Amino acid sequence: MSETQSASLAEEILQSLKMLSVFPAEMSLKNLYDKWLDKQQYPEDIALLFAQRQQAKEQKDYTLADEIRQQIIQAGWELRDEKGGKSYLSRKM
Repeated sequence: MSETQSASLAEEILQSLKMLSVFPAEMSLKNLYDKWLDKQQYPEDIALLFAQRQQAKEQKDYTLADEIRQQIIQAGWELRDEKGGKSYLSRKM
């Protein structure tokens, strides 16, 4: 999937989540992205998924958080959660 396709899909997902009241109407992908990750470290599609997962965890939507976790893992990334809610993302070796 290209970066453009990923961004488009991420925007569609965000709009759907807003309609379901998972995210506030004023939330944008940039807000999520800027809130959770340094843009220089991660590809945009992975950064957006990570940010969406963090937001889902804050909203206590653990089913959605687990679904997003699987997408991140399938894309070749490792995700480690620690007590207190902190998560770490790294590339699989």
